[in-house]
Amino acid sequence: MNYYEWLGELDAIEIRFPDRQSNGFWMVEGTPVIGWSEYLIAVYFCPDPPVFDFGLADNAWPVFSPQMRRLMEAIAPGLIQFLPFRFQRPDGTGQVTSYCVGQLLRRVDCLDRTRTKVRNNWQPVNSWGDLGIYRPIVVSRRLIGEERLFRIQGKCGSIVIREDIKDAIENAGFKGHRFDLLECTE
Repeated sequence: MNYYEWLGELDAIEIRFPDRQSNGFWMVEGTPVIGWSEYLIAVYFCPDPPVFDFGLADNAWPVFSPQMRRLMEAIAPGLIQFLPFRFQRPDGTGQVTSYCVGQLLRRVDCLDRTRTKVRNNWQPVNSWGDLGIYRPIVVSRRLIGEERLFRIQGKCGSIVIREDIKDAIENAGFKGHRFDLLECTE
């Protein structure tokens, strides 16, 4: 089985969550969010209200359309906590509802430490434990086990999906994202 890094489109819409620090919640990768407010407002910077199925906000939070959410709840139940929010232009016009931030509930320590190249001898580069990883990212199938959708411990900005989930997304006709094949070792 192959694994892919799931990314927003190269020319994805810029979405920012300017007041995320003051809303009483904290996103810790791999754990459910407590205290989220569905009244959280994000802003977008394009002339027309955006329409997309999947994208990454500027802070690497995945954003799901209602249709993508339904698919993910069906094919990957229990792997994502969906957190509703509203977004609008910076001037407050063009409000869009029904989209969700997705908090991935799995984080897997799966980097192949013999083949992945990093800076600083595997010392974290920030307080979240991210490593200074050079591409290509090399993951170990043995360490992944049966996981299907997760973030990589040490590179929490990356979302990894197994081939069967990628195929289901593509077969459903969703657009607005891309899948980069990851190098895997046994």
